[in-house]
Amino acid sequence: MQLTLYLAMNKKDYFNKEKKGQLTDAEWENLAQALINAKFDKERQKALEETLAKKGIHRKPPKENRRNIFRLVAVAASLLLLLSVGWFWFSNSSTTVQQLADQHLSTPFALIEANTRGEQSIEKLRGKALEAYHQQNYTQAIVYLQQITTEQAAKVDDLFQMGLCHIYKNPPAYQNAIVSFEQAQLLDKNAFQDEMNWYMALCHIKLDQKKQAKIFLEEVINSPSSRQQEAAKTLLNQFE
Repeated sequence: MQLTLYLAMNKKDYFNKEKKGQLTDAEWENLAQALINAKFDKERQKALEETLAKKGIHRKPPKENRRNIFRLVAVAASLLLLLSVGWFWFSNSSTTVQQLADQHLSTPFALIEANTRGEQSIEKLRGKALEAYHQQNYTQAIVYLQQITTEQAAKVDDLFQMGLCHIYKNPPAYQNAIVSFEQAQLLDKNAFQDEMNWYMALCHIKLDQKKQAKIFLEEVINSPSSRQQEAAKTLLNQFE
């Protein structure tokens, strides 16, 4: 029962009995429980104390009752401490590898226009795909990029961008992203190597494919040119 409701229903009888020294053990324990509950709401606890003070209630309960009350308060305090410690542990341990991956995927990769040459129609599609990407219209960007792929004119940049679009679109398609990155690496394993290893690691994490994720995280860590080495180490440590 909420403290305010408890007081509203019982304060008249409580005050009369308290003045006559007729409060029972159960009633004292009810008050103690109300005070314990109030520990979770400081404002209500303060209001209770002020209300009791205004009514001139300062008498301590008998020793036996006080021991019961103090026992309840001690139990409540112990429980509160355990809950606090448990919450501290949970809040720190709950930063899982999945959540860390989400944090890294929350900011889209900053694509710039690639210096490519090809048919005018293909270049127009690339321009539209890049524009859609920057407008966060990832599904439409995939449509343009798939048209380029259909024309068998896709380059590493196109497939890398398609992989990113699959990651950022709603809902994400992490497996499709991995396929796009793998196709890009078949064309040129050195282009965007660090970036694609990093994003493939994140995709495998999101797919709960730990073994594959570890492989790509180690690739990132062992690459001298990677800018994600420390982040990859942090993620890899989450698996241990």
